Formats: sequence, structure tokens, C-alpha cells
Amino acid sequence: VGKRLLTNIIGALKNIDSIKLDATPAGLPLYQKLGFIDEYKIYRMINPELQSFKKQAFNYEPVNIDPESFSDVLKLDKRIFGTARTYLLQTLLRNYPGKAYLIKRNKKLDGYMFGRDGVRFNYIGPVFAFSHDSARILISKALESLNNQPVALDILQDKKKLIKWLESLGFIKQRHFIRMYLRSNSYCGLIKYQHLISGPEFG
Repeated sequence: VGKRLLTNIIGALKNIDSIKLDATPAGLPLYQKLGFIDEYKIYRMINPELQSFKKQAFNYEPVNIDPESFSDVLKLDKRIFGTARTYLLQTLLRNYPGKAYLIKRNKKLDGYMFGRDGVRFNYIGPVFAFSHDSARILISKALESLNNQPVALDILQDKKKLIKWLESLGFIKQRHFIRMYLRSNSYCGLIKYQHLISGPEFG
């Protein structure tokens, strides 16, 4: 059934040169048989109850994304993510403005973060930044208001330093999935600057 469904979907997207999905380990063999290629692994990390996270002292302080700065975020996001996703980011900003932050260094945009509420967890992501430090500052800003609450995030496997820091805060790896593509990977973006995604249901 899964094969028939996917075959029909792929056929309906015959004019699309790059198709992507996030595969669970259970679905991976089916996607591979249909020609999907592994791009990178993503870990879902959770903290069932964040404990005693204190405000961090950093040289750069994140500020809320406002309508004026949002246009700069969209331009940078298209470059880093690989394609425009204006609707998603507009929706996150409109519904959760208090969870959307950016950070600047030398007056230049160096990173940004969005978040959302879930049924069981508070979700952080996406987080894109030009450095580990900026990514950590942004995530720390989100965690300041989430003490004694459940938190979840989806982090790229290669962000090992950030993963180690999150583990020191009590986060655990719940599961993983593989981002895959079919036909071409012409919209891969700049993966080294992608730290957290928005979730497999959002990208």
C-alpha cells in the first residue's frame, strides 16, 4: 500500500526536479527502493521537564524578529535552506511572535530562530546560524522561558558540539530520521549553517 501511494505521489510530481522527505527507520527501505537517496540524519531530542535553566550571559543578545527585520530573515533563509518557505515562517511568526528571535554581529544578521507550541512539547526550530556560538545563544534564549516544561527539538547529526551541550542540560535522543531526496538535490542549501529544523512535518 505504501509503495502504491508513493508511486502515485511521485507520478503527480513528475514536473518537480527535486522531491524530499524525512524517513523513519521503518520507512527507509521502501524509500530506498523507490530511488530516494540519503542526505543527512536528524535526531529528535527531548527534555521531559527542563530543570533550572538560568539566563546565560553572552556578548550578543537576541532580539525579537519584527516586520522590518523579517524581510532580511526571509532572504537569508532562502539561501541557507535552499528554497523559499515564506508561508511557513510567516505562520510561525504570526502565531508565536514571542518565540522568534534573531542575533546580529557587527550589525549583520548572524542567525535566527522560530518556535511553536505543541500538544505535548514546546518546540524550538528552525534555528539557522553562521556559528555554533550564535546557535547556542538563540537556543538558550528560548530555554529561558521553558523551565519546568517539556521541550523538543530536531537537530542535524553533524552538530555534535551542540548535541553534547544539550545532553548536559538533560536532553536525550528519542529517535532519528533521515532526510532524503529523489531525482536531484539542487535545493540543498547550506547545511553547515542549519542547526535545528522546524520538524519533519514542516521541513
